[in-house]
Amino acid sequence: MRLVLFLAVAVFSTKAHPHRAGTCDAGNFGLDRFHGGLRQTLEHRNLLLKVNGETMYPNNSFEVPQGGSHELTLTNTDGVTEFKGFFFRLQNSTNGVDTSNMLLETSHFARINPLCTQNVTGIEHTSNTLKTSITVTFSPRIVGEYILDLHVVATRENDWVYDQYSINVVSSNLTSTTISPSDTSLSQNAGGTKFDKKAMGLILAFLILGLYLFLSFFLFCLKIIRRPYNHTSRKKTMEQEESKRMSWLPAEIQLTPLIV
Repeated sequence: MRLVLFLAVAVFSTKAHPHRAGTCDAGNFGLDRFHGGLRQTLEHRNLLLKVNGETMYPNNSFEVPQGGSHELTLTNTDGVTEFKGFFFRLQNSTNGVDTSNMLLETSHFARINPLCTQNVTGIEHTSNTLKTSITVTFSPRIVGEYILDLHVVATRENDWVYDQYSINVVSSNLTSTTISPSDTSLSQNAGGTKFDKKAMGLILAFLILGLYLFLSFFLFCLKIIRRPYNHTSRKKTMEQEESKRMSWLPAEIQLTPLIV
């Protein structure tokens, strides 16, 4: 009887979930129920969240353009801090938008949380292996305000952190003042790049043709300018040769050479 009671207490008092988050609840309640202890923020544990390399701050709205893929990276700030578990929870602020498939895992350390409903998407850890960073993909299809809850379990059951972030997804036709993702810029400029290459090719061809015509005209003009000089020089040379041929004759019979 004591053995059965001991096993029951051991099973139901277990707080750690080494291979999953164990909940899809929002806010502090989820981890507080399973892990207990004192809640801290990411900053207190030398952790931060980035979007496409830009640091996000809790409770501050962060703007991203609609469509495309944006990297959400949980990492440390000191190069050494590690964590075991994590849970990214995404929900529209009005709770009326289907966020399924807006968060996608990019590592074997992450997977879709099966406990989340249609209007909520969650990415959870698959093991309690110590990690220094983890990245998931955010692909917003619908314009609006989204709430991202981030739970992180550090190295002990009662050592966990939680922060909430606000992401404002704006129309892709508008220019974002916060983020300029490289993949979105490349996709928008793909057509322009092809046009620019074609135009540059035509301009280069015209420049080469123009240079060829200019050199041809220059050589032609140079030939015309040098022609009178060549004629005079040739005439003088002939006179000198004629004088040499007649130099052996006596002076009284030498004739002045006439060169036409």
